[in-house]
Amino acid sequence: MRSHADPSDSLFEDPAGPGPAHVRPAEPDDALVRLGRHLPPSVFLGTSSWSFPGWQGIVYGDAYGESALAREGLAAYSQHPVLRAVGIDRSFYQPLPRPSSRATRGRFRRASAFLVKAPALIADCLRSR
Repeated sequence: MRSHADPSDSLFEDPAGPGPAHVRPAEPDDALVRLGRHLPPSVFLGTSSWSFPGWQGIVYGDAYGESALAREGLAAYSQHPVLRAVGIDRSFYQPLPRPSSRATRGRFRRASAFLVKAPALIADCLRSR
């Protein structure tokens, strides 16, 4: 039986690698906060991943690399007033073990939805001629 600390259970490519102690969320402007408050609770807007470095000042308060965001960015992403959902791209390459799914859910700080891609083994069929 593997422990929860087993690196093969991680959602991230380099779980033991160096990273920031904390990825800081961007400060949203008042209009964005109002929009988030007016969205119906049944509406889940989000992106296919949370590790895009180009969101500095929009989702993230500072510049962070993709690897650091993959490991540490979900908590900051989850504080965005409009983004209530996120996709987990890594599940396409191999099914996620249950401990990874639970750990990811714990990093998203409020009511949210996750889109988990079906593994390529199922979704990416090859046809021979």
